[in-house]
Amino acid sequence: MMVDTTSMTALAALGGSLVGGILSSVTTYFTQRHQGTRERLSKDLDQRSTLYTEFNQVASELLLDSLDHTIDRPDLIVRMMTLVGRVRIASSAPVIMAAETAISELLASYRRPAVDYREQILNDKRVRSPAGRFYRGLPARAGAAAETSVGRG
Repeated sequence: MMVDTTSMTALAALGGSLVGGILSSVTTYFTQRHQGTRERLSKDLDQRSTLYTEFNQVASELLLDSLDHTIDRPDLIVRMMTLVGRVRIASSAPVIMAAETAISELLASYRRPAVDYREQILNDKRVRSPAGRFYRGLPARAGAAAETSVGRG
């Protein structure tokens, strides 16, 4: 049985097209899979960044409110508790512990004697953001994406 060169050329072209199509499909699959992972990690990082910024803002407002020993803004305490709950969902164990420590320090500040916050700010004695420890518990921005898959609470 003899195969003519035209058939051989056609089979080679068909085989080459088939291999090229399969390789192209596999390459596209892996590219899209990794792109989706990067986009998901980037979105998660942005959401946590927004959450941590809001946490810091509310903690700062509560700190100033606590210096005169009155709870003028109970809504902020509720908001802070809500933020701590969101931190529990989105963060690793060290970040959760830092957030809980920050809220404990804020509530303890309300139990201390009232102070003139202007004097405290000028003397820098007690006006230290309780969110400072929280921020020290956060991973560096470059490594923050790794937190999404490690130690969720």
